Amino acid sequence: MTEIEHEFAKIEKLTGEENWGLWKFQVRVINLTNGAAEILSGDLVKPEPAGQMDAQGTAEYQKRLKEWKKVDGLAQKSIVTTINARNMLHIINCTSAREMWLKLHEVYENKSETSKHMLQQKWFSLVKDATDDIATRVSKIKDLACRLAALGEPVSDSMIMTKILMTLPSSLKHFRTAWESTGEEQRTLTNLISRLSMEEIRQGTDQNDVKNKY
Repeated sequence: MTEIEHEFAKIEKLTGEENWGLWKFQVRVINLTNGAAEILSGDLVKPEPAGQMDAQGTAEYQKRLKEWKKVDGLAQKSIVTTINARNMLHIINCTSAREMWLKLHEVYENKSETSKHMLQQKWFSLVKDATDDIATRVSKIKDLACRLAALGEPVSDSMIMTKILMTLPSSLKHFRTAWESTGEEQRTLTNLISRLSMEEIRQGTDQNDVKNKY
């Protein structure tokens, strides 16, 4: 497996509107690294013969066409190896990477707007789940933030921290006051997660000590 094929293998296959934004971002970045991004954007178009050409002109045209086909082939490969069988049906009649890219946009762009609105509603209605520990709760919030960012709606660390604090269980409500008294430069997402995890462990240890007394 070549290095670029290894990179393709890391991309989660496009399955539908739920991961369209993330897939589109990953494929675009991969093609930036392999020099094929301009194929997808339409800035690098297939060379056309310039009417009557002499031998030198024909040779130059053939050279440009060969180079374009090579780059277009890389871009096509980045798409067909990272989508599922159902999506393959959408592009099976396409003859270039640009056609494939536009076809998938046609299929998913409007759907992704609906998906974005649904994720936004989920973000604002997210509430605490008594069965979640801190790591699980933080993971759910960060996952939702990543999915929104992939659809063009970035969520700041400040918003993530606020959401974490607003969904703390009653046993950790006191933590919010302690956190707000922390110096502003120390109020980072990393520090918040670390301190909450330590507080959760401390509470678990205290509860075990109480049980052992009886």
